[in-house]
Amino acid sequence: MAMFKRLFQQKTTLRTASLVATITATASLAIAAASGPSLRVIIFGGGPTPESNQVAIENNVKWMMSILPEWSNSFVMFGDGTTTTETVQISPVRTTAHRVLASFFGDAPTDVAKDTPIAYRPSSVSRIDAASKKSSIDAAFGRLEKDRSKDPVFLYFTGHGSRGRTGFDTNRYDLWREEGITPAELVTQLEKVKKGVPVTILMVQCFSGAFANVIFDGANEQNELLDRQVCGFFAATPDRVAAGCTPELNEAEYRDFSSTFLAAITGKDRVGRTVQMPDYNGNGWTGFDEAFYFSLIEDPSIDVPVVTSDAFLRKFVPVTDDNEVAATPWSDVLKWANPAQRAALVGMCEKIGGEALTEKRLEVALSEFRRRGRQGDAQTVYSAEVREELGRAVAQLSAQFPNLSRQGGGDPNLSRVDRGRAVQYLQANPDILAGYLKICDKLDAAQDAAEADAVRGARWIRLLRLGKSVVLEHRLREGKDRGIIKRFEALRKLESGNPLRS
Repeated sequence: MAMFKRLFQQKTTLRTASLVATITATASLAIAAASGPSLRVIIFGGGPTPESNQVAIENNVKWMMSILPEWSNSFVMFGDGTTTTETVQISPVRTTAHRVLASFFGDAPTDVAKDTPIAYRPSSVSRIDAASKKSSIDAAFGRLEKDRSKDPVFLYFTGHGSRGRTGFDTNRYDLWREEGITPAELVTQLEKVKKGVPVTILMVQCFSGAFANVIFDGANEQNELLDRQVCGFFAATPDRVAAGCTPELNEAEYRDFSSTFLAAITGKDRVGRTVQMPDYNGNGWTGFDEAFYFSLIEDPSIDVPVVTSDAFLRKFVPVTDDNEVAATPWSDVLKWANPAQRAALVGMCEKIGGEALTEKRLEVALSEFRRRGRQGDAQTVYSAEVREELGRAVAQLSAQFPNLSRQGGGDPNLSRVDRGRAVQYLQANPDILAGYLKICDKLDAAQDAAEADAVRGARWIRLLRLGKSVVLEHRLREGKDRGIIKRFEALRKLESGNPLRS
């Protein structure tokens, strides 16, 4: 779980005219309507700065580009829009000496040539059409606005998300060195798409669930439904971070909603290993909704995914007391669930085990949610012995290399020099290194336990949310508003499609 630990820690701590002309010219080629049926794709990729533009995000873009059907037309935004500047953060080498320094002082570059845990390189994305900026977004959607085609549109967002300053409605998808795009701003762009054209969104950044409200005018749940065919799948609830941003190069170790979802869609994981594609409704192929429910079961990360139908139900079937939902008999929940939901409910319970296999599982899930808080992350607990050993080790290394830690506004150049010297010192003294590595093992064990508990907490919240959605859908269908039911069924039909299916 070493990579997952770094991913988890990073996620929880993270918190011009000529350009437009160039973008427009490129977009004309990239999103031009094909002579026959096609899929119009816009890929939004990259972090807002090099320090937040981890290679995992780049790999997401590359994987998506590789699985797009040959009859699709794509427009790719990534980082600063170039393949020449060093904007992608990687972790090419992780020696045992680097492990010690990262565990004791946090990750940072060293001055040892070709021997650093953090480095930067130019992007290796095969084709980048524009930088990840609002001007690029305006240009891309401007092309869609002028396009008379009725071909479907697929939007894929992979990068970072930020909490809104005034509430979840102002959560943002981060853009390159400028303020990100909000749900309401995305709705303004979606309104440029011709009515009747199906639009499917996949967003995998932190706090992305706020964008589920793009099904409403102005992305405001108090407003009417948007007069567009839009559905979406999101890696996290509006108030939770998501897994997936790491500088580690080994994709076999990536664990996040995006990896699980796309593996379900393609039948292959990130490194080509076969994955059994879900077909819960037995129609012979995998819809996006089935990939979503598959991810609820199989994603071994802290992600708590959201789908647009969740937002629909919570507007039109408001519930003031979650205790009432949690007290619904489990047998009724399973009876009301569709095949994909039923598979997810049962599968999640089996993954959690224990109290999740009892009749009171939804009540326990609600209790777990309230006990843990919305984020659900467990605190890492170190024993007094480990804290004492760590304190002595940090003091010893700091005495020899006082600039190892940049806390207090230390000169980063001095820190880089001292880290390089410390790496060489540890490698030249294997006995001292071995002793420090034992402390690292103890730290890792405590962190692993906390992360496993955080994943367990995320599974409980997934179970609670899906159980609630099933109950709310049942109540919706019991109602007499046939117009709203018809709109819900249309949304569900759109969610069950697969724009990537050949």
